[in-house]
Amino acid sequence: MRSAPTLAENGRVYFGSDDGNLHAVDADGSLLWKHQCAGVVDGSCLLLETGLVVCAGGSKLYGVTGTGAPAQAQWPTFRHDQQRTGRQE
Repeated sequence: MRSAPTLAENGRVYFGSDDGNLHAVDADGSLLWKHQCAGVVDGSCLLLETGLVVCAGGSKLYGVTGTGAPAQAQWPTFRHDQQRTGRQE
């Protein structure tokens, strides 16, 4: 796994991996699902308010239906927020 995980408000974690899959893991660590992509998913996922998980694998962009909005945590995703500012204000 080279991508930073993305945390949803319901405790689910979304991340890509070298095996070419986008993974969804529940708060207890159990695998919920994985989605095969066209290549390595090495960038962090973007979780939209609608629950859509967006990631890139190979040269394709994927939108996979997840559940939960982004977590209201201090650092729920790569570079802090959806805009990837890297700042906590």
